[in-house]
Amino acid sequence: MNSERRQKFKKIFAWKYFFLDFVKVTGALMLLIIRPRKIYVNDSARKKIKGGAIMIANHVGFSDSIKALCAFWYRRINFLVVDTLFKPWIGNFFFTNMQCMQVNRENFSINVFKDVVDRAKDGKLVLLYPEGIINDEKKVDGVGSFKAGVVLMAFQSDVPIIPIYSPKQKWYRCADVVVGEPINIKEICGPFNMENIEKATNYLREKELELIEVYNERRKKK
Repeated sequence: MNSERRQKFKKIFAWKYFFLDFVKVTGALMLLIIRPRKIYVNDSARKKIKGGAIMIANHVGFSDSIKALCAFWYRRINFLVVDTLFKPWIGNFFFTNMQCMQVNRENFSINVFKDVVDRAKDGKLVLLYPEGIINDEKKVDGVGSFKAGVVLMAFQSDVPIIPIYSPKQKWYRCADVVVGEPINIKEICGPFNMENIEKATNYLREKELELIEVYNERRKKK
């Protein structure tokens, strides 16, 4: 094994991922309970997610992260988790070893921003919830306003954005996850200025709404 392959092997199977992989393997029973069912908007969305990427999703409950882990079982997913869950020692141990990043909802620090960008650049898959909070309100369109941070992080890391949508469902039903095609934010955003950032943010929200339409159309056909 040459040095390049050896370094790649060490990076993939590093000890810091042992706990995360252990939880995923031992928690494989969740695949039987959740039984994730992916709905793709087109053939481009069907391709396996390789390399660094930022995944964005609606946020309707604490189970959203579990659904994502089950739906994309072949990837390690890095999440942003509210800092209050890190305060008990057991929470700190669990979420740290699950490769989660802690964030303060009231003060999104530059360190968190940099951490997300660095991980995406390093080939990791990072899941973000652009709404910033759990949206348990019965809105007409199902998605609240998006924060611009996701555009800035995708722009800085130069990785694609993968939109997904997961409806609120009963625990005993198959977990539906609608997967959109990858988005090159630099192509959408154009010149980097506040006006274009806002347009790109609205564009991402529109893509999320399109996923809802795809899901609703699929339900009508059943």
